[in-house]
Amino acid sequence: SMGSKCSVYLCNIIPLLLTRLKKNDTDNMITNVFIRSIAQLAAIVGTHIRPFSNEIMEIAHHLWLCNTFLRLSILELAEAMAH
Repeated sequence: SMGSKCSVYLCNIIPLLLTRLKKNDTDNMITNVFIRSIAQLAAIVGTHIRPFSNEIMEIAHHLWLCNTFLRLSILELAEAMAH
């Protein structure tokens, strides 16, 4: 599986995605793409995403409260993080 091989790049990829999500100045469609991308990465790398899980879920919680459009993607992200 590619999961463990990809995990070495998480420290380069995840912070960039999270920084972009924190700015929250992007439109809903782009934010949705970022959330789904993180969910896909979580599904691929499995437990290697754990060092980022607190920050990911804090941002997801903030977006959940601010934007109902994103809730389905946020639920998918939470599900991917749980596995």
